Amino acid sequence: MTAGSCSAAASVVVAGRPVAALGIVLSARRACELPRLVEPLRAAAAGIAGAYER
Repeated sequence: MTAGSCSAAASVVVAGRPVAALGIVLSARRACELPRLVEPLRAAAAGIAGAYER
């Protein structure tokens, strides 16, 4: 990540243990978009966790 950026991350948790993480980085001028991207990021992490558990 560089100066002037903002980010969010979500853990991929399997059997109660974090095994990976997903993240996004946006330029500061696009920071207003970050809140609407957090829930899809969490959903993607949960989907990956579900695939691990199958």
